[in-house]
Amino acid sequence: MRRSRWKWRECASSLTTVAPVLVLAVGNPSRGDDALGPELAARLEAAALPGVEVIVEFQLQVENALDLVGRERVIFIDAGSGTPAPFELRRVTAAAGFLHTSHALSPEAVLATYERVTGEVAPESWVLCIRGESFELGAPLGESGASHLAAAWPQLLELAQVADRTGLDLLGIQDHPYQHRFLDTFALIGTLLARTERIRIFPDVANLPLRPPSVLAKTATALDVMSGGRFELGLGAGAFWDAIEAMGGPRRAPGEAVNPSPRRST
Repeated sequence: MRRSRWKWRECASSLTTVAPVLVLAVGNPSRGDDALGPELAARLEAAALPGVEVIVEFQLQVENALDLVGRERVIFIDAGSGTPAPFELRRVTAAAGFLHTSHALSPEAVLATYERVTGEVAPESWVLCIRGESFELGAPLGESGASHLAAAWPQLLELAQVADRTGLDLLGIQDHPYQHRFLDTFALIGTLLARTERIRIFPDVANLPLRPPSVLAKTATALDVMSGGRFELGLGAGAFWDAIEAMGGPRRAPGEAVNPSPRRST
């Protein structure tokens, strides 16, 4: 779940539970490699991992201390010009007055604020800082920055292991092939199955109009065999027909979409 600051405050009062993992990404998408944090956050949002919440900020603020309440792990993502390439991952703890790059507050200061306000020890926290080269206003993300981002991505996928260790039994990944912001569902599921040991994973649900049944059956069988029986197959008849048709799939009436599905998946 990705929220801007105003949206988070608007919704906070209605939340009864919070995701155990919080990712706080910092950066300005319109300032060259300063977009590395928001870009990596967008990838994580597209992965739609359960138990993970993503918040994107231009800079860390005192109010971010309240976002830490109820978390088991916090990961701060930022770009840094002096960071060893391609990225640095380090554990952080509370430290009042700790300065950090050009942003208003450091992760250490946010953690210290949390401890002062709540009287509790801050959750386990990490900083994933990605090496950036150019931070000019109006410039796009640079080639080297994009390369460093790609190298840092597997570190964030390790978050899936948090779900594996904390007792979740089943993880569903939505399947919308026409959504350009999302990773391919079956490629993501294969990666997550390889990085976990216990949790069962399924497409929620596989888009039959865009997944040829014979190919889908072979893919599902392969994933199940390679994961030791941890893959489950969920099937969907399709609903967003404009998007499905734009990708070369058929347009069906509701009855046509539902009735052929069992026969097509055998």
